[in-house]
Amino acid sequence: MEALIIGSITACLAWFGAGPLAAYGDKLLAQVAPADAAPLEFDAGQATDMLVPALGRWWPLGLRSTLALALIPIALQSFSHPSLGHAVWRVLALTICVAAFALTAILDGASHLIFGQILLVPVAVALIGAALTGPAALPLMVVGAMVAGGIVLVLFLLGHLLYGTDALGFGDVQLAAAIGFVLGLPLAITALLWGCLALGAVAVLLLSTRRITLRAYMPLGTFCAFGAILVICLHPLPWL
Repeated sequence: MEALIIGSITACLAWFGAGPLAAYGDKLLAQVAPADAAPLEFDAGQATDMLVPALGRWWPLGLRSTLALALIPIALQSFSHPSLGHAVWRVLALTICVAAFALTAILDGASHLIFGQILLVPVAVALIGAALTGPAALPLMVVGAMVAGGIVLVLFLLGHLLYGTDALGFGDVQLAAAIGFVLGLPLAITALLWGCLALGAVAVLLLSTRRITLRAYMPLGTFCAFGAILVICLHPLPWL
């Protein structure tokens, strides 16, 4: 019964507390020029198919739902800790990280752009956590950022080499580095693998139903950010 109460309260708070976050996302999207909202075709120089052509007024619903669902396991795991102060800090820190990655995932799906200022927030929270818990976690976080960011950087450079344009954007590299720093090794690799597997599964489904073509651009960042959220919900992070 106690777990049910904690989960229900957390879900309600997340649902209604996502309002300011959705408003900030709307502000960011309003600043995006239509010509910048989708990448160009690799050869024809024309706008490609978009996985999410226009989320419109519905995208805050996805943000609220993601936060509400993600914070239930976070709250249940945190408040099982004997120290109330630790539990409150853990919920607050992970809520901020989940919110930042969820907003990044949805905005990348809507505009195919990743906003670096959002990624600075979970990185700052992880730094504070590392300062509170001691220096032992910091090497895992730094190496995680280097490895995860390096993997996506290689894919970014290969895209330029093969297609002569951004098959991946540099924002994806920044997102991978932020995920690596927040999750550390090896959890960062787990998040990226989950993201790539989810991207492949969705791509196969959409191709088989002819909803997209082989020239369509699908936002890797959206899937990797959701992979990071899954890891946060299921695994303890090194700085907590």
